[in-house]
Amino acid sequence: AMKIIMKPLLLITIIAALVFLTPIISTAAQKTLPEEYLRMKNPFNSVDKTAIERGETLYTRRCINCHGEKGDGKGPVGEDMEVVPYTKEGLLKKPDGYLFWVIEKGVPETGMPDFGPGSDLNLPSEDIWKVITFLRERFGK
Repeated sequence: AMKIIMKPLLLITIIAALVFLTPIISTAAQKTLPEEYLRMKNPFNSVDKTAIERGETLYTRRCINCHGEKGDGKGPVGEDMEVVPYTKEGLLKKPDGYLFWVIEKGVPETGMPDFGPGSDLNLPSEDIWKVITFLRERFGK
């Protein structure tokens, strides 16, 4: 009888741990964001159609396979990832500097590569801002 009771208790304990620890882990990850990134402002805006078009091109080439056409994390690669890629709901709540930091530096152990200058993908800062401008324009409405 003890064995039968232990399995549900173990499951409840694991679920409770995940529910309570996830915000702590998420908060801890956000605390690593350097202060200078929080102060960053996007030099482009929703009126800049050239920036949005360039951002869309880059998103289509570099992001869509994981983050999906609709920003839902259901791209052909993203659906099979152990860590679900950011979705538009998660992304658009973040300040521009946070998004810039994640794109530039990547997120270790998640499949999110670093795209910034000097990385293998080597996007200039201006292009990172254009991707963010596109994300806000396409998915922020």
